Amino acid sequence: MELLNLEKYKAEIHRTLISKLDLEKLSRVNSSQARQAVSGIVKEIIADQRVPLNYEEQEKIQADLLDEVFGLGPLEPLLRDPKVSDILVKMCIRDRIKRCK
Repeated sequence: MELLNLEKYKAEIHRTLISKLDLEKLSRVNSSQARQAVSGIVKEIIADQRVPLNYEEQEKIQADLLDEVFGLGPLEPLLRDPKVSDILVKMCIRDRIKRCK
């Protein structure tokens, strides 16, 4: 699937996900259980919408949405990368990333 279509599809899943989430219930369970619950909802939405995605595309959408719901969205992979020492965000666009050598 083209990147543009994948991003559009991810946005649709995100809207559906937000409408299905019960934030009050999620706040009462530990983060691992909450991530599992949201992951299950994302899988259901993907299955219900029957868009042909390969396994990698499904995993990417799921990981991105979990990062958006529980973290800092597109910054999360950078925060997990031990080689990244600084992130400069300018106008909501990842502008510069400084990696250690």
